[in-house]
Amino acid sequence: MATRRRLAWMTALAALAGCGPAKQIGPLPAPCAAVMRWLDTTHAAPGVDGAVDLPMSLAHVAVDEKVWIGAGPGGRCVLTKTEVGYKDNFEGRLCCVGDLPMVATTPSGQRTLSAADGGVLEELYVRDLHPPSWAEVYFDLN
Repeated sequence: MATRRRLAWMTALAALAGCGPAKQIGPLPAPCAAVMRWLDTTHAAPGVDGAVDLPMSLAHVAVDEKVWIGAGPGGRCVLTKTEVGYKDNFEGRLCCVGDLPMVATTPSGQRTLSAADGGVLEELYVRDLHPPSWAEVYFDLN
């Protein structure tokens, strides 16, 4: 018991001193947490944007077997597509280390958020928010 408390104390001190992880992966769905842990072990450093092919062990997480990487206010965000339809419309999950990007409301009343300046992660429509770190999102070209 004392060892656990000591380890927790040392981890907290290391984080405060900048020696440990600055952000914890919040309460994310298991598939998102697994993808975030995998990305931490790959060449995809924070700040890398775009699509990355998932390894076979995680390919089931997204229908296109890719994770789309962007940036949120607290660090890396990833999009996994759970359905892809006509005109590349899709449903998916946006998960972030730290908080989600700010949610905006369009003139028609739809909620949107963006985790990139352009591309797939720009102007995602929000189906359901799960604060602070993930949302069910979709993209619809009409």
